[in-house]
Amino acid sequence: MAQCRAWQAYAPHSLGRRPDSLSAVQAALKLVPETEDLHSASLRGRLLTSGAMYAADLRDTKRASAMLQDSEALLDHLDAPTEEFDQAIWLEAAGVYALHLGQLDLAAARFRQALNCTPAPRRSERVLLTIALSRAFAYGRERDAALATAGTTIPQLQALKSRELTDHYTRFLRDELLGLFPRDATCSAFVARAAWDLPR
Repeated sequence: MAQCRAWQAYAPHSLGRRPDSLSAVQAALKLVPETEDLHSASLRGRLLTSGAMYAADLRDTKRASAMLQDSEALLDHLDAPTEEFDQAIWLEAAGVYALHLGQLDLAAARFRQALNCTPAPRRSERVLLTIALSRAFAYGRERDAALATAGTTIPQLQALKSRELTDHYTRFLRDELLGLFPRDATCSAFVARAAWDLPR
């Protein structure tokens, strides 16, 4: 039941209905026993970090902070990292939280740490983290770092051939990168080249 509720949170989020996603996470958390067994701790940690990111999106910093603290405490109960919840997943959530607070250097540091912790086979996660790191640089007006980081994502997208990830990357370039540097010829040229290089 909790897993089902957790999956129900992802669809509204992808449609921009973040309050619905946060509500689904909170409902799922009520169904997860507060025990220290690996499965419960992993699921609870994943729900809390997802909830923290949804709350951060909604500028509910108090709730996001509480969820981050609760999820970090669960890391001590995991004998080994799992794909559902581990240090990298927590660091990603902490980076998103810092980004929404405008703590751009901290956000970039968290995303870098998360990338270092994420195993190479988890390629989709690495793509999302790289985009997040580029976003932190862009919001910090570090144009060259943002472009260099964003550029490393293109070969990964070519290999994965994921329409969802490619669309996510394209929206970042169009809506955020160009939005932050609207009359920058270097950024415009980068986005134009990326459009040719990305898988179709």
